[in-house]
Amino acid sequence: MTIPALKPCPFCGKPPAMRWTLDEPVIECANRKCAFQPSTFLHITTDNARVLAMKWNERKGDD
Repeated sequence: MTIPALKPCPFCGKPPAMRWTLDEPVIECANRKCAFQPSTFLHITTDNARVLAMKWNERKGDD
């Protein structure tokens, strides 16, 4: 299965970056000037990039 396109950062609107660390995918805001710089590193543990992308793309109010 393919990895879905990543939605922009919910705080600054800039594109995120996906990288691998410790054999697990991580998605984070690539904008170093973003006030929040959200990251999945400490919050979601999975080795499945597709699952991680789906979690990143979840937004409050989406149906």
